[in-house]
Amino acid sequence: MAVAGQRQRLQLDYAITGMCAGDALAFPLHWYYDFKRLSADIAEHYPTENTYYAVPKSLKHPSAWKYFSLEETKNETKNPIDIFNGQHEAWATEGTHYHAILPAGSNTSTTMLSRLLMRTIVEKKKYHQMTYLKKYVKYFTEPDQHLDTYIESVHRGFFRLWAAGTAINACGATGESCLSALTLALPLIAFELFQGVGLKDVLQHAIGHVSLATKAELINRRLKVLVWLVHRMLATPEKAMACLEDAFNHLVANDSHKLVNLVEEDDTTLFWGAGRGALGKSETGTTRGTEESVFSIS
Repeated sequence: MAVAGQRQRLQLDYAITGMCAGDALAFPLHWYYDFKRLSADIAEHYPTENTYYAVPKSLKHPSAWKYFSLEETKNETKNPIDIFNGQHEAWATEGTHYHAILPAGSNTSTTMLSRLLMRTIVEKKKYHQMTYLKKYVKYFTEPDQHLDTYIESVHRGFFRLWAAGTAINACGATGESCLSALTLALPLIAFELFQGVGLKDVLQHAIGHVSLATKAELINRRLKVLVWLVHRMLATPEKAMACLEDAFNHLVANDSHKLVNLVEEDDTTLFWGAGRGALGKSETGTTRGTEESVFSIS
């Protein structure tokens, strides 16, 4: 393998490993929207940096009930195919954490599904949709395959459609802009870019895979940015930060109102980091160009 190929292989290994490790480190703090409560819970329950933690049984999530109670009114846990692994009642209990019983160092369902895709690619030496779908169904329906309390709406919808007789490869939601779908596609994007597959084909394959969960146009646009970003960071790792800034500014330009609304005005520095404005642009407000535009994939 050429030196460039070895370097890219390491880059991709680190990216996938980082995704899994980051998920395992961060899941106790998922979906906190109150920064003061976040800081207090970190100090009380997770005091040591770079340590894997489980969620303490005594901890009540500050905002999960707003979601779980709403979903319960829609009978979201009354799925014709049981995918909750005995955790139906947790959704009806105020204070339940999204990942209440995951052991320390575990991955959430989103990242576990990404790992299922990796196993599929390793077994088949290529992407194979039906093999992945068989693993996907087994993961959610067989006992003790997963311990995650939270199951995203796209997966709940998938199994309702499948139970109703929809073809297994056509059960993706039509308008659910589930950003975790980007995680589902990352191993496929990484594998095909490393294999030298063209950007347009990588993008179409990624969209096809993610469509098993959601067909939302917003997600397809974000996948386009992700494919471009991984490609450019592999090709020019010395420009990694410039590539990230270009990708971020592209997202800001297309969805800036959504990004700003994530935080209160006074919290923008905390959210985006010191030295960045409310929209995450550099202090000069300019975008450093790279050799290709996000728009070059069509």
